[in-house]
Amino acid sequence: MLVLIQRLVAVSVLILTLVVLVVLIRDANERVSPNGPPAAEQSMDGWYYPRHGDTLEGIAILFYGQARYKSFLLNVNQERGILENSGLPPEVSIFIPGAIQNWEFLSSPAETRH
Repeated sequence: MLVLIQRLVAVSVLILTLVVLVVLIRDANERVSPNGPPAAEQSMDGWYYPRHGDTLEGIAILFYGQARYKSFLLNVNQERGILENSGLPPEVSIFIPGAIQNWEFLSSPAETRH
């Protein structure tokens, strides 16, 4: 009986350790670098003309695949004097640095309307 209890305790400790590791790894992966998404093998800078209903979260998903980069987009565009707070003003193109997907939605600087 004592052996069975020792094995149950050992298994419980192992399971708890695995749960803690999973939580720590998940939290580490959710942190966003102030420099934006990690460099991809292929990326592109460009300008995006927001459409009606767009949000920074949606734009971050469109170009980086993850909503967590919305703060990065806000900061980059605030530094350029394009955005204030978190709103997307109408009729203004925003800068998208290092987009890793959906490049067809980007315009070159000469094509922007900001």
